[in-house]
Amino acid sequence: MSLRGYLAGRGLDLGDEIGRGAAAVVYRALDRRHSRVVAVKVFLPGAGGELAQDRFLREIRLAAGLQHPHILPVYDSGVAEGALFYVMPYVEGESLRERLVRGGPLPLDEALRIAREVADALGFAHARGVVHRDIKPENILLEGGHAVVTDFGVALALPADRLTLGGMIVGSPAYMSPEQASGDPSVDGRSDLYALACVLYEMLAGEPPFNGSSPREIVARRFLGPPVPLDQRRPEVPARVSAAVQQALAVDPAERFARVEDFVVALGGPPIARPRRSRRRARALTAVAGALALAAIALLPVRPVSGRLPPLDPRRVAVAALSDETGDARLATLGSLVADWITDRLSRVKGVEVVTSATVVPAQHDAHATGGLPDQPERLHALAVETRAGTLVTGSYYRGDRGAVEFHLEIVDANSGRLLRAIGPVYGSGRSERLADELSRDVAGALDTLMLHPAARPGAELPGG
Repeated sequence: MSLRGYLAGRGLDLGDEIGRGAAAVVYRALDRRHSRVVAVKVFLPGAGGELAQDRFLREIRLAAGLQHPHILPVYDSGVAEGALFYVMPYVEGESLRERLVRGGPLPLDEALRIAREVADALGFAHARGVVHRDIKPENILLEGGHAVVTDFGVALALPADRLTLGGMIVGSPAYMSPEQASGDPSVDGRSDLYALACVLYEMLAGEPPFNGSSPREIVARRFLGPPVPLDQRRPEVPARVSAAVQQALAVDPAERFARVEDFVVALGGPPIARPRRSRRRARALTAVAGALALAAIALLPVRPVSGRLPPLDPRRVAVAALSDETGDARLATLGSLVADWITDRLSRVKGVEVVTSATVVPAQHDAHATGGLPDQPERLHALAVETRAGTLVTGSYYRGDRGAVEFHLEIVDANSGRLLRAIGPVYGSGRSERLADELSRDVAGALDTLMLHPAARPGAELPGG
């Protein structure tokens, strides 16, 4: 089956090519299931063959959990006829690269605003343990004049030697940090900060801070000394901006700013404000106490669906990302990953129609964009209405008293807002596959009872039951 035929089976009609790079081609496509235009990025055989499929899909799933106004969300991903692909929104606008080619250096205020918006996206991702690794003008889209960062997760899925791939350059030498160019596998957010400083330098000076006749020469020059300060290249650039960029371009990561938020302040902008989420500190001491605590929480989560909308289908199940209550930024993406595990395993259970992440992720992104936070009732209500799922699986995870992560799940009737079943605690120790199997088995068993025996479903009536 061809790529077009495979994607058509997933409800995507592939259209015209709208962009091409050294490793991938981007197509416009129609998502028939949601009546919207999307973009599909397909990695070319010469590049995709070098990508570890499982790692690529894992990193893309992590990226799908990044829901932020300045991050382009991921709708779906997979492997079609050996070609890796992922689906994202189609953006009406242009990339920062196209803007620079069309108009040259940007006005100071516009360049600083774009840098701030990109920094906001990066700071959000870094707090959740995700490093982009390929910040460049091509991966910054301008939608309505505002910056949206794309391609999260892709660079991390590339082979360890990111400078060469079949004779091509992987990553972007003009923006790559010294530690990433050296093949350091443990780069952190300061590598993205370095790349952002390179992009800001180019927005103001008209060219990147380091140039050369070959990719390796470009990389080598950053080890030979700092670039010409921005205020010498463009006199109207304030000294504070020039100094901040020079510090962000230090060869040694320890000499740069510790966080992108600190870089924004040094540029002269106000601190990036991040709303704090209230965290439930109570933990379940026993299985019975845990179920009671969850019941108290889950009786509120979903407003009953009423009005002219038909009842939601109880046999249609959507799994929401779990709420992170650990306080550990390194575990922030775990909630989305566990939801993916459960969704994947439930899709193999007969008698249950499971909504895929291609539908769930956009619905949760829309809820975030309208002001919803992951632990608010409105998110679940929006998710139910968007997916037409009458049964929702949601929950939270905490740090247990012994340091292990404990998971609590709830199965909720979306039509009535009632808690149908509380599951947990399940402790996340040992192999991730074992945790995924245990959580999915518990959910599948509960769903089996609720679907086959309507009387076990309080406050809800199955069609024909």
